[in-house]
Amino acid sequence: MKSSLYVYILLFSISSTVAVQLDGTCSNNAPCEGSNVICTNGKCQCNFPAYVPCRSQCELNRNYAYEGDSCEVTENCISYAICAGKKCACTSGFTAKSGLCLKSLNAVCSNGTECWSQYCSSSRCACAPSYEPNADNISCKGKLVKIYNNWAEANSNREFCIDDSSCIDALATCIPGPQNTVGKFCKCPSGYRVQNNENCELIVSSLLSPLETVVSNYGECGSCADDNAVCAKAADETTCWCRVSYEKKNNNCEKQATKPLLIFPNANDVNLHDFAANCIAGNNETTIVDNKLCVCAPGYEFVANDQTCVKTQPKWINNMLEYGVCTRITSNDNAISVAGLCPEPLTCEARKDKHVCTCGRGKFLDLNDPSQCVTYIGTATNSTATRCLIENSILNSTTTACECIAGYKAADENRKCEVKLSSEVFQSPCNSNQFNNTICTLKFGNTALFCSVGECRCPGVQSFPNKQNTRCTAVLNQTLATVRAECPSNSTLQGSRCECNSGYRPSNDLRECIPLALQLVEYTGPATTSIGDLTTADCRAMFNGSVVPYTRDRCQCSNDSLINDDKSGCRYRLGVTFTSPSVSSACPPNSNSIAQQACECDVAYTANGDKCVPKSNRVYNDNDPTAPNIPGLLDSDCAKLFGLSAAIASNGSYCICKSSAYSVRSNTFCYLLINQTTADIKTLRDCPANTNIFPEGPPSACVCKPGFYMSSDRRECRTASVGLGGAANASQTRAACVNVTNTDCIAKFGANAFCQDETCFCDRQQSFVNAAGQCEPFSKYVFPGEHEHHLYACTAATDCGGTENVACDYLNSGSEYKVCQCKDGSLLDPNSKKCSASRCIDNCNAALNFECRGYACECKTGYYRDGSRCVQSPFKPQLNQPCNQSALWQYAFAADNGSLECNLACERARCKPGYKAEQSQC
Repeated sequence: MKSSLYVYILLFSISSTVAVQLDGTCSNNAPCEGSNVICTNGKCQCNFPAYVPCRSQCELNRNYAYEGDSCEVTENCISYAICAGKKCACTSGFTAKSGLCLKSLNAVCSNGTECWSQYCSSSRCACAPSYEPNADNISCKGKLVKIYNNWAEANSNREFCIDDSSCIDALATCIPGPQNTVGKFCKCPSGYRVQNNENCELIVSSLLSPLETVVSNYGECGSCADDNAVCAKAADETTCWCRVSYEKKNNNCEKQATKPLLIFPNANDVNLHDFAANCIAGNNETTIVDNKLCVCAPGYEFVANDQTCVKTQPKWINNMLEYGVCTRITSNDNAISVAGLCPEPLTCEARKDKHVCTCGRGKFLDLNDPSQCVTYIGTATNSTATRCLIENSILNSTTTACECIAGYKAADENRKCEVKLSSEVFQSPCNSNQFNNTICTLKFGNTALFCSVGECRCPGVQSFPNKQNTRCTAVLNQTLATVRAECPSNSTLQGSRCECNSGYRPSNDLRECIPLALQLVEYTGPATTSIGDLTTADCRAMFNGSVVPYTRDRCQCSNDSLINDDKSGCRYRLGVTFTSPSVSSACPPNSNSIAQQACECDVAYTANGDKCVPKSNRVYNDNDPTAPNIPGLLDSDCAKLFGLSAAIASNGSYCICKSSAYSVRSNTFCYLLINQTTADIKTLRDCPANTNIFPEGPPSACVCKPGFYMSSDRRECRTASVGLGGAANASQTRAACVNVTNTDCIAKFGANAFCQDETCFCDRQQSFVNAAGQCEPFSKYVFPGEHEHHLYACTAATDCGGTENVACDYLNSGSEYKVCQCKDGSLLDPNSKKCSASRCIDNCNAALNFECRGYACECKTGYYRDGSRCVQSPFKPQLNQPCNQSALWQYAFAADNGSLECNLACERARCKPGYKAEQSQC
C-alpha cells in the first residue's frame, strides 16, 4: 500500500513539473528542457563552455579546449586530443606542449602537420633541411648560417639558409642568389657591413647632402653622424639628409627658423565647408585647389602674414646646385623630389645625390628674360633650333653652338656676353683697329675706344672712366677738344668746359662733383666775409625757398623768411613782399602767393603770426547766444571748413549746419539729412555712412544703401533689427521670412548671410561666425601648397603650440608630411586659428546626456533619443545571452567595452574575433 502511494506521489510530482525553456528561471536541473541544459545561477543555461546557446537550443562548442582544459566530449578538444575524465588529453603517440598535441621527432607520421617539426620524411617526424633538433628532441630549430657579401662566397662554404631566422645575426636577411643559382644566403641589409661573417655592423656616414662637390665614392649609409639626419636615397645615391624641420648649415643639421603657426582643417572639416570657392571663382594662376583647400600653386610661395601667394624668384647658386635643391625629406624620413619648388620653365631633375631646379643639361635662364631657358655660350647642341641669349649672342648654324656677337666676350660661366669698361686707360696692348669703336661709344660714351674682345677703355687724355666704370666722362674745369666727352654727373657743359652744378664742388682729381655739406639756419644778418665761393644758387640747390649764404658752410633764410616745419628749406612770412619772386611757391601751409608778390591765407583761414589758422573750429546752432561773431566770415569759409552743408548763421557771423543738415564729429562737420532732396552739389563726404547719392545730379538726396534703413531722426542708415542665429545650412527647409529679407542679413552680417525664420544665419557651408559677429567665408583663407608642406611640418603635438584640439598628423593617406591640424571631431576657425570642438547654435552640452557633434546636438554614445530626451538603452550585452539587431541593442553594444558582438545566426552575444571566452567574459 505504501509502495503504491509512493509511486502515485512520484508520478503526480513529475506530471506537475512545468518545463522551462532556455534562459528561463529554475531552482534545479529538473525543469530545464532540452539536451545539455542545466540550471545555473537560477536560470536554465547551456552547459558552458562545452555547449553554447544558439537561439533556443544548445550547440556543441567544437575545438575550443586546449590540452589540459575541461571538456564534456572529445569534439570540445583541439586536434589530436580526446576528452578523458572531463579533461582534454593528447591521443596516443602525440606529445603535449604549450596546450597543443603533436608528434615528437622520430615518431611515425603520415604528413608534416602531425609533427612538431612540421616535416615528415620516410613516415617519420624529422627536421627539415637546414634545421636541427632542439634539446628536448621534440621539435627543431634552424641551423644558424654565417653571413656573406654574395652568393658565391656562401656557395663556396656550402652555407645556405631557409629564412631570416637561419641567419646568425638577427639583422641579416635570407635572400636568393643570382638567376639560375640554387639556395639562399644570409646577407647584411643596406647600410651595414659584415664583420667576421657573423655580425652586421652599422655603417655611419658623415656625407651630408645636398653636396656641392663631386664625390667619387658615396659608399653606403646605415646611420648618420648627425643625430638630426637620416639615411635617404635621393636621385641615384643614399646619403645623409637633415630630417624634416631641420636644414643643412655649415655641414650640420640645425633647426629651421620658426614659421608662423599654421593650422589646417581636418578631412571632415573640408567636406563640411567650402574652403575653395575663392580659388575657383578668382581664376587666379597663383592658387589652385588641392585636397579641397585653396593653396599656392606650384612655383609660388605662401606668405603667412597676409595669406597670399607670390611667385618664386629663381636664383642661380652654382654649377652643382643650379637654381636650388628640390629634394625634400618627408615625415617618414623618405627623400622625394618636389617639382612645385621649381617655377616654370625650370624642372626638378636628378643630379647624383639630389634633385635640383634646372633648365636641363647645358641650359640656364636668360638673365634678361627669366621666362626662357637658353643654351650656354660655346656648347654645341647638334640642333639648329637652339635658343640663345636674347642679348649679344647668335647661333652658329655650322657648329650649332651659341656665340657672342663680334666684340663681346663670354662671362659669368658662359651665361652672358658682355663688353666692360676697364678702369685702365687706352694704351698698349690695346688694338683699336680690331673693331669699329661704335660698340664702345654706344655703351660707354662718345670717347670710349675698343681695346680687345670684351673690353673698352677711355682715352685717358680728356676723359677717364667714372668710379662705377660705366661711362667715359670728361675732366672738370678743362677746355675740351672737338669730340667732347660727356660731363660727369651733377655737372653741365659751360662753353667748352664741364663745371659742377650749384651745390656741388669738383673732387681733387677733377673727375666727379661732390655735394656740399651745408647747414640751414634762421636769418642772422648779412653774409659774413668768410663765405668763400658759396653762392645763393648753391644754397637754393640744397634747400627749398628763399635761401642765401651766411658762412662757408651755412645757408640762412632770407630776412623775409623762416625755416619751415620739416627743416627742408625756408618759407615766406605772411604778407611780406617777396624779395625773390622766383621762389614764390615757398608760402606757409594753408596759404598761397598773390601774383607772385606776397603770401596770403587761403579761403577760410586767417593769419595768426606767420601761420594760417582756421577762422572757426566748429559749427553752432543757429541763434546760439554763446557763438562768437567772426569778422569777415563768408559762406565759402564755412563750406570749406565744415562741408558743403555748412553756412553762415542767419543772425550772426559764425558757421552753422543748414536746416537740411546736422552736425557730427563734435560739431566739426555737417552731414545732410537722409532723403532730404536739395539743389546743392554734394559728395559722399557730405552724406552719412552707408548711403548713396540719388539721383547722381542735383536736385538729389542722400539715400540708404540696400539693406539699410533710415533712423527716425533721418541721421543714420541702420541695419535691420535682427540677430545672428549662428551658422546653418542654407538648403535646409525653414519658414520663409516676412519682416526680414536676405538683403537685410547681407547688409548686416556679410555676403554669406541669409534669412530663415525671421533670423539671420551664416551659410555654414560657405562661412563661419567670426569674433566680430560677421559671416566670414572659409575660402578667404589660402594655405601653403603641398610643395611647401615641409616648411610647416610638425613631428609632435608640442610643435603645434599647445593649442587645444590640435593634432600633428597627415592630412590624408597620400600626404608626405605631418602638419598641425584640428583633431577629428573639431572644426577650424581660420580667423582665430583655433579648433572648436563644435559649432552648435545652442549650448547642448549642458543638456543631460547630449553632446555637440559638428553642428548637431546628438545623444551621447550608448544613448538614444526619446522625444526631447536622451535615454540609455535598457539592454546590457552579456556573453551567450540573447540579442538582436534592433536599434536599442545597437546602442547597447556601442556603450559596451567592445569585446562583444551580436551573432546574427544565433541571436546571441559572442566574443568578437581576437577574444576568447573565459567563464562569463571575453
